[in-house]
Amino acid sequence: MKSEPPPPCPFEKLHPSELNRDAGYYMSHAFNESLKAWKANEVPIGAVIEFNGAIVARAYNQVESLNDPTAHAEILAITQATEIVGDWRLNGATLYVTKEPCPMCSGASIMARISKVVYAVPDPKMGCMAVPRRCRSYLA
Repeated sequence: MKSEPPPPCPFEKLHPSELNRDAGYYMSHAFNESLKAWKANEVPIGAVIEFNGAIVARAYNQVESLNDPTAHAEILAITQATEIVGDWRLNGATLYVTKEPCPMCSGASIMARISKVVYAVPDPKMGCMAVPRRCRSYLA
């Protein structure tokens, strides 16, 4: 259980232009969510889901505050998006997340039928979205 307050966050909130809704725009919003996680003394990971050009969900890790090992940013965002869209199938949606999703979150994005996942940094230890080099030949 984390009892000490987090150190001051060295990063500033980003203010992306509403005129250019590209991957950088959506990732900036995911980054801003990760800052909320930092300030809540959580692992600083943020996620947003884009659907038809609009952000339909945004979340950050809340494992410690909710005392729930499944309260990852991606899982919380998927749950929000399904409520907004009104369907558990998120065909056509894109998940933007600040770190490569873990096996649980990767599986949830597949089960939710999210069309595309974009992440900022890879996670060589627990990341589960990248296809390992040794498997590429089998997938071709």
